[in-house]
Amino acid sequence: MQEIIIATDISCDSSNCIATWACYIQYSGGVIKETGQFKKFVNNTPLLEMLALINALVIAKHNISYWRDSKVIAYNEIDNVFALSLTKAGNLKKKSINRSNIIIDIALPLLDEVKKYEIKKIKAHFSDWETSEDPTKYEINRWCDTESRNLLRCIRTKNEYAKILAPSFFFMYNR
Repeated sequence: MQEIIIATDISCDSSNCIATWACYIQYSGGVIKETGQFKKFVNNTPLLEMLALINALVIAKHNISYWRDSKVIAYNEIDNVFALSLTKAGNLKKKSINRSNIIIDIALPLLDEVKKYEIKKIKAHFSDWETSEDPTKYEINRWCDTESRNLLRCIRTKNEYAKILAPSFFFMYNR
């Protein structure tokens, strides 16, 4: 059984309604690195972290031939990222129904396809991974953190630039 290591991270700018994600997927055939912007902004970090991980799982499934015969180890910054939120009576909490539906309908079926999986919490602070017995997991998470922030900055700069230019173009073409 081959291992697939996945790390994900997100970056958010709630004042500009921008959220980005990055994933790093390491497997015997190489490395897949992807970044992207969430099409719809949601001001909910746990939900965005979960969606970033789902993006990575889909990317891995479609690009790794031995997906079904693998062990997936995913590093994420949220404890129990796929845990359902329940009331004391055992019902889904109303505020987490949408999140729970995503877990039940998308995330768990993806993970059920592989032989084995583990979701591990990670926080990629430099002091942690510098002294770790396994710095690789922190390095790939750090890549995700850096790249999601870089993409966020790029999109924010592009949007700010567009705001500055838009009035002048409008004025020029409407004379």
